[in-house]
Amino acid sequence: MGKILAVATHATDDQTKCTGAFFTAVGALGADKDVSIVLYGEAVYLAKETIAKSIHGVGFP
Repeated sequence: MGKILAVATHATDDQTKCTGAFFTAVGALGADKDVSIVLYGEAVYLAKETIAKSIHGVGFP
């Protein structure tokens, strides 16, 4: 089993870029990889549930 480290660097400042790390993580989980996500910079605000639930990237449901 391979390992994937997805790094999120955006949150409310660029919601579309914010979703990239999470789509990478979900895809890797689907491929049976061991996944970790690092929240860096603006992305640390995603640790707050209210902020995380408010993120909607452009063109994503």
